[in-house]
Amino acid sequence: MDSTPFDFRKSTAVGARIDADNEQLHLGRGYDHNWVLDSRGGRLMEAAEVYEPGSGGVLKVLTDQPGIRFYSGNFLDGTIKGKDGKPYQFRPACAWRRNTFRTH
Repeated sequence: MDSTPFDFRKSTAVGARIDADNEQLHLGRGYDHNWVLDSRGGRLMEAAEVYEPGSGGVLKVLTDQPGIRFYSGNFLDGTIKGKDGKPYQFRPACAWRRNTFRTH
């Protein structure tokens, strides 16, 4: 993960490397990947912190699971409508969810 577009150990804008020449990013059209956390799970910990410079808002993602999945809206194309009929465009936002790495 060192020196790849997937290295978010230091504060980095999500869009800074999302279009990098990387096979995994090309296949997923952006981020839709799991990260293994430095934890065995079972204990609540901070997995990510997101800062939005326009509003100054901060989101801290906490989990007690051993992993986290990050998705950047890569397959939205304006055909799905949201609140007030506004279309969800390509990469409009980001989502995180806890991950247990179950194989079944």
